[in-house]
Amino acid sequence: MKRMLGALSLIVLVSAAGRPAPAAQFTNIAAGTCFGVALRSDGQVYSWGDNQYGQLGAGTYANRSVRGPVNRLTGIIGLDANSFGFVAVKSDGTVWA
Repeated sequence: MKRMLGALSLIVLVSAAGRPAPAAQFTNIAAGTCFGVALRSDGQVYSWGDNQYGQLGAGTYANRSVRGPVNRLTGIIGLDANSFGFVAVKSDGTVWA
């Protein structure tokens, strides 16, 4: 499923060093209320934004203005977000939320 994210997609495609990341590096992006997640082509998930409910998967409630990896969540082949969280499908068919 493709989503039009406007300015949000620009945040995803800029590396932490401020240089543009290759467009092919990310295969899926999704957004919830005040946060976003992106799936890199190697199966690693990245998240950024408001983390009031722990929806970034970082193990904290700290906001993240620059995308960061969602640790312990690898081998992902698809993801989607809703208002307050996201789900990810692993290559083994399990669903993580």
